Amino acid sequence: MLGLIDCLSLWRKIDELDDQSVSSRRKVGNAQSRIIVFLPWNVSIETAEALRLLPNSYFACNETPDGIVSSTPEVPVQCLAEAEKVFVQDLATIRKSGRDPLLIGLSMGNFAATYLANKYHLDLISVASGHSGDWLTFNSPASRHLRLKAEAAGLQEADFVARLHSISPVNNLCSLGAASQFIFGNFDHYIPQYSRDALIAELRQNRPDIPIVKVPFGHVVTILLWKFLAHDYRDG
Repeated sequence: MLGLIDCLSLWRKIDELDDQSVSSRRKVGNAQSRIIVFLPWNVSIETAEALRLLPNSYFACNETPDGIVSSTPEVPVQCLAEAEKVFVQDLATIRKSGRDPLLIGLSMGNFAATYLANKYHLDLISVASGHSGDWLTFNSPASRHLRLKAEAAGLQEADFVARLHSISPVNNLCSLGAASQFIFGNFDHYIPQYSRDALIAELRQNRPDIPIVKVPFGHVVTILLWKFLAHDYRDG
């Protein structure tokens, strides 16, 4: 029943987002924290605060650029490059205190969070992630309008695979920190079951040490309740 909320939330006007935009906003929080949050697509910092999605303390909170889901395969790559430019500065600052960052990825925020956590060998709390940006662009109901736009421009799913598959979550798991964890909703309408199962299968094959939590919720509720679903984690 809670998956119904996903269906209702699809009525939001996500087709008005600028799918060519690589810019995003961020908010700097507590300089003593090590937590860096990557928000879902189309969720502002203000909305995240109102919904209490954020930890009580965090070093930085990053909005996800509109173009992270795009009708042009090069745009998400540019979004990731821009995110990494900012992240390496945060990484250096946090490591000066003798700690490593803890990354929290919510929904499409995992595109950047998983890639960065894997590249820099960091712990990740992944909530409601899909396995691959190229597949989701062509198969998730949330991005249907972008698939149609891409096809109208003569692009096919293979064009997106060529640019996005290697940097998608499913191919960025092997070097995640040992305290990482993944949370999935069994009734997620944004992330179809095939995508969830593909990511879970890859985790079980290559990172069986990472715990996987599956809950009887849809996409939205899983994100709203992530702080109650995640295993104990410390901001220290």
